[in-house]
Amino acid sequence: MAFFLFLKRGEKVIKAGQLQFNYIIIVGDIICLSYIFLASGEATDDLCMTRPIIVSLGFTMTFVAMALKAWRIDNIFNNAILMKSKPLKEFLMYWLIAVVLDALLFLIYGIVNPIKRQVNFEEETFGPVSHVECVAGSDSFTVMIVAYKVAIAGFGAMYAWKTRNISKQFSEAKPLFLVIYNTMLIGTIGCGLVLSGQLATDAGYIVECLFIFIGTTANIVMLILPRVLKALGIIAKGEADQTILQAAMTHVKSMKRPANSVSPVTADGLTVSGYNPNKPHLTQ
Repeated sequence: MAFFLFLKRGEKVIKAGQLQFNYIIIVGDIICLSYIFLASGEATDDLCMTRPIIVSLGFTMTFVAMALKAWRIDNIFNNAILMKSKPLKEFLMYWLIAVVLDALLFLIYGIVNPIKRQVNFEEETFGPVSHVECVAGSDSFTVMIVAYKVAIAGFGAMYAWKTRNISKQFSEAKPLFLVIYNTMLIGTIGCGLVLSGQLATDAGYIVECLFIFIGTTANIVMLILPRVLKALGIIAKGEADQTILQAAMTHVKSMKRPANSVSPVTADGLTVSGYNPNKPHLTQ
């Protein structure tokens, strides 16, 4: 999928998907999917610590990218004067900070009180049977990491909700809304089942892998695949498949403004007040 994005990166419909974030989402999903291979086999101390790090890092990379996509759409479309909106590199910096913070939390967790392998014995009909599981070294760190994920999810949900109805001008908004809420729903159900303690160790890993696969696949199928198919000419393009800057200009022109106000759109219908086409502030 990343190959096709790169191959068709000059297409307007690919640019409209905020290409840099789509690359990040694909990499984050690949990292999450690698958990499926790590979940097989008997757990060791190293695997017990590596598994949650992989899932956490992949989730943060992917979800923060989607949340910042929604925030950027809101930031651009809700600024009548485009020069007031934040540049793309600033959003990418926010993404980097979120990922580094996630990595630091797990680094401290691994040093102070890491997750370790534990062997439990249960009495069965034919004698004791051993079960290997990973046990959290510190509940406080677990709560801290979960709280961080909830904060990220809440941030993304807020901006996805705010931008869900911009789809008439920009086709990215509605799929982004659906993907963010779908990810939250799948994550909540999957974590709830695993943390409930009602599943056996092996069954818990199967549920985790299943929900990770469904969540990551949904991200690609709903958010990125349609744009690739449109760029390849398999699906017809629509009027809303324009770059975010073009869509924002269309949005500004369609805004209802008071009669005594000065319109940000000049007579040619293209130039927004304060926007210098020779020195664009926004990356399409």
